[in-house]
Amino acid sequence: MEETGLSIRVVRLLGVYSIPTPARLISYPEGLTHSIDIVLEGLPLDGVLTHSEESEAVGFFEPTALPDALHPATREVLDDVARGVSGHVD
Repeated sequence: MEETGLSIRVVRLLGVYSIPTPARLISYPEGLTHSIDIVLEGLPLDGVLTHSEESEAVGFFEPTALPDALHPATREVLDDVARGVSGHVD
């Protein structure tokens, strides 16, 4: 609910993406850090979809109508989901 305004029920683990590829390395003024993405499939239970301080906008998209400006790490996860990959761990 914190970032989307929705309460969900977790359905399953889709993957853990942890290899420090360039897409998962983030540069801050204090130095370089490495992100680890834990990806879950969730079922919305209640709430109203809304953006937070951490996002400019939120929305639901058909797989064939995703925004062009996706982060490369996000694109990797969504490509795996489209291929039916689940339980991915690296």
